[in-house]
Amino acid sequence: MGIKAKLVHEASIISRRAGGSIRNQTQRYKLASTFFDFLQKRQQLPRRIKEIDEKLLFPFVAMHLGKETGIGHLHNTLAAIRVILRHAGVDIEGVSNKELGVPHRSRIGKKRPYTADELKMLWPRARRKDTGFYHIVRLQYLLGLRSQEALMCGPNLGDWLERLQSQRTNALLPVTRGAKNGRYREISVLKERAEETRSAVSDAYTYCADRSFRFLCATGDLKKARMRLITLYRCTGMIGECSSHALRYTYACEKALELLDEGIDHQKTLRLLSSYLGHGDSRYLWIKSVYCRSIAHRFCAQGNNKSRSAQHQRTTASDPQNTTASTASTHTGHRIDLSYHHTAPN
Repeated sequence: MGIKAKLVHEASIISRRAGGSIRNQTQRYKLASTFFDFLQKRQQLPRRIKEIDEKLLFPFVAMHLGKETGIGHLHNTLAAIRVILRHAGVDIEGVSNKELGVPHRSRIGKKRPYTADELKMLWPRARRKDTGFYHIVRLQYLLGLRSQEALMCGPNLGDWLERLQSQRTNALLPVTRGAKNGRYREISVLKERAEETRSAVSDAYTYCADRSFRFLCATGDLKKARMRLITLYRCTGMIGECSSHALRYTYACEKALELLDEGIDHQKTLRLLSSYLGHGDSRYLWIKSVYCRSIAHRFCAQGNNKSRSAQHQRTTASDPQNTTASTASTHTGHRIDLSYHHTAPN
C-alpha cells in the first residue's frame, strides 16, 4: 500500500470516528483525499495525517481559486479537511476561510415556499407517479422533513400515530432515522393541520405496514430507494425553486406564523423553528434569512411594535399628559396577516 493510499485509509477511519451518517462519513474522507492528491503532486506527502503542515492549505486554496472551483464545493472540501485534520491532532485554528482568502458563500439559495395552487397540482401528480412517493411528499410538507428523513421514517410511523392520537395539537414527533449527522430532534405539529397530519401519518402507516415499512424499493436497498426518489422528484417537476426542499420552507413559514400569532417573540420563534428543522437553536438568524425570507416583514413588524411600545413607556414616564395621545398613535397600525392557506391533499 502506497503512502497516499495509507493516508486515505487513515482518513476513512478518522471520518468514521468523527460521526455522522455513513453517507457523510464517506463523502468527508473522499473530499479530504483531494488534499492528499495535491500534496502528492507537490511531493510533500507525509506518512501520517498528523504530520501535515496546516499552512499547505494556502497553496491548496489558491490552486482551486485559480481553477475557478465553485465556492460552495470549496467550502465543503475545506470543512471536510478540517474535520479530518482536527481529529488527527493538527492545530488548524489559524487557517480560517477568511485568512485563506475564500470568498463568502451565500446560503440563501433559490428555494421558496409552495403556493396553494402549486400544492393543489402537486398532490395528484405525485400520486400518479407512485403511491409511496405521494406519502413521502405529503409528510415532507406537513412535518418539514428532509427527503431522506421522509424516505426512512417508516418504522417511526406507529409511534408518531400514537402521539398524534393522544396529544392532538401538542404532539412532538421524534426524528430518529435519516437525520443529518444523526442528530435527534423533535418536530412540532402545525396546530391548524393537526387532523390533516394525523390522517397523513395514518395513511402512510397503513401503506407501509404491508411493505416492511418501506415507501420505495421493497428490497430495502437504501441507495436504490434514494435514486428512485430523486428520479420521481424530477419526473414530477420538483426541481429548482420548487424542489422537495421547498416543502420544508412551506412548513417553516407556516410554523413561524403560528408561533408569532400566539404572541411568542420573534427570537424565541426563530430558535424553536431552527430546532424543529434540525439545525439547533443557535442558527436562528440563518433560519430567518433563508427559510423565513418570504415572511421576514412579520419579524420586522414585531420588532417595530416592541420599539414603539418601549418608546411609549418612556414618553409616558416622562410626560403623563401625553399618555392618551401616545396610546392612540400606537394602536393606529393594523396587523397584516399574510399566512399561507394551502389546499389539503385529497
